[in-house]
Amino acid sequence: MRRMRSMLENLTQTLPAHRHAELRRQLELLDRTVEGRYEFPEDRELARIPDPQGLGGAVGVQPVIEAPTAEGGTRNDLV
Repeated sequence: MRRMRSMLENLTQTLPAHRHAELRRQLELLDRTVEGRYEFPEDRELARIPDPQGLGGAVGVQPVIEAPTAEGGTRNDLV
């Protein structure tokens, strides 16, 4: 669903205006599918984040890296 949303949003930005009504309709149908498929609000929110590569990432989300600690171990930090 996230790849589909990404594709539809991209098409809305790139196709001529006379195509936008149908693309909005498809996004509305996708939203209805999300509502019916996911029980928890957190899952619905995540399903509405576009993901162009289908890898579970999102624009603006920073990757986690392993950072050494003073004790010699590692901790997870944002890049």
